[in-house]
Amino acid sequence: MNPWIRRALSTSVVAAASLSGLVAFAPASQAATVDCNALSSPVYNTVNPTVGNQLLTASSTEYKSSMTSHGFTDDRGVLGYGSTTAVAGTVPITRMYNGTTNDFLWASSDTQIATAKLYGYVVQKVNFYAPVTSSSCTVGVHKFSKDSHRRNAVSAADQQALLAAGWKDGGVIFYVRPTTTTAPAAIAAPAPTATATATATPTATATATTQPATSTGYGVPAGTALRVVNGDMTITTAGTVLDGVDLHGYLSVKADNVTIKNSIIRGGAAATTNKALIQAWWQYKNLRVIDSTLKAEFPTLHVDGLSGSNYTAERLDISGVVDAAKVIGPNTTIRNSWFHDSIHSSSDPNQPDGQTHDDGIQIEGGTNILIENNSIVGFHNAQIQVTQNYSATTGVTVRNNKLSGGGCQVNVTDRGAGGAGRPITSFALTGNGFGGGLFGLTCPMRLPKTSTFTVSGNYWLLSGLVAVPNLF
Repeated sequence: MNPWIRRALSTSVVAAASLSGLVAFAPASQAATVDCNALSSPVYNTVNPTVGNQLLTASSTEYKSSMTSHGFTDDRGVLGYGSTTAVAGTVPITRMYNGTTNDFLWASSDTQIATAKLYGYVVQKVNFYAPVTSSSCTVGVHKFSKDSHRRNAVSAADQQALLAAGWKDGGVIFYVRPTTTTAPAAIAAPAPTATATATATPTATATATTQPATSTGYGVPAGTALRVVNGDMTITTAGTVLDGVDLHGYLSVKADNVTIKNSIIRGGAAATTNKALIQAWWQYKNLRVIDSTLKAEFPTLHVDGLSGSNYTAERLDISGVVDAAKVIGPNTTIRNSWFHDSIHSSSDPNQPDGQTHDDGIQIEGGTNILIENNSIVGFHNAQIQVTQNYSATTGVTVRNNKLSGGGCQVNVTDRGAGGAGRPITSFALTGNGFGGGLFGLTCPMRLPKTSTFTVSGNYWLLSGLVAVPNLF
């Protein structure tokens, strides 16, 4: 082993980590807002062109030594600015090393550390501190993998160069203040638009405005002014646009061509029977739910997020529910969304085994279903569960998602009364990244042999290696 690496190992700070097998590729919504002025320490970036590995460090001494003594002769300058001490809104960025592959990686959570250990990485030290949520003064550091090596990149040019060379983008791992003098702007709130009036079961009470936290790219855009409405709402007018509402109630959609955008849906009183924050159960067409946050104000084991059919969901942030999205019928698209932090109990009276079967997305049946470019993490049963409980399931595409947690990240069964014993057909799983789950790195996909699947380009987020389905 390189003596310099051995010395670094001897001063390692071993972080506590529970072996959950998760890769936290989405930002932590609960992190405090960072003080941009505290991100003042340069994070230096060098690459060893012979081995192909990268070094990030906040130590100028280590930065210089890497180039003069240890083969990191490709000087990439300053990646961005972090902090050498823990400040509000930052987390430890831990450097890890794999002596077999001679590779470094950087982890921003205990679950990432635990997963890296499964691949033979060991903790060296806390390298620096950085935020894991975006702000108006930061840019995302994307992690890339290829074969047995990891890289990190900020600029679009560097990211494109890595992609062109065959590296896989694993998403944002943390944020830094950029080296440019002008910080990137926060995601702008859309201009106010005229909206149709919904036919609602409650009355709209006190009108107030709220300002959501800095945008993560999912949910309500930062700076959106919201009108508070208290009570359940039922939309019965075709073409209704619900824009900029903070709804403390359940929302039922019973009309075609409804749009819900730039809104927070919180649900009402704690449910004792099955409900969803947004209910689209009546086969109306072309519901669009975009740029919105769904989080149960009174979470229970009976509440899902968005449930129904004939809807398009885009850029949603859904948490605090059992199933984030439920598909019960045809013509449904879910894309560019973040589902996380589900409700789970080990003594759930609704389940015979006592365990809540919380899923990121549960498909109960339908055709023409597209699930793409989502980040789904931490659901205890599966990130995507597929059945034929409601109707036959066919014509499903699951592509380019990042999935982590649960027993098997994608769990498909062709059982269910709706399928009438027929197999699932026309089901494609392509380009998805997997972060492991309750069984470690053994079950990215569980697929029945009796059904027909197209499977290609799926990979493990940490290693970039091919993720192979389990057949039963």
